[in-house]
Amino acid sequence: SLGLIAGAKKAELISVLVADHTKRIDAATAGKITAAQATTMKAGLTAHVTAEVDRVGGKRGPGMGGKEGKRGQGHGGKGHGGKGMGGVGAAPTTPAPAVTPSA
Repeated sequence: SLGLIAGAKKAELISVLVADHTKRIDAATAGKITAAQATTMKAGLTAHVTAEVDRVGGKRGPGMGGKEGKRGQGHGGKGHGGKGMGGVGAAPTTPAPAVTPSA
């Protein structure tokens, strides 16, 4: 988790992320959301950011094993190239180890 990576600076990380989200919410109040919506969003912001920082595994976005519906885009898609190029074709084969009789 990001919290484990941040270590002793976890609280500082959360503070910076909350400040960034607050700034974005404030910017959105200029015609995109109401002041009441902004207040509601800010109310649980610290708890939400803390939960995300402590979350193990992170979010999965498009192409990263997520469920976005589009395959083959990003890093988690069907692969690149065709057969023999690591794509959808056959997987590489590894010969089985030779068995030697023990004495």
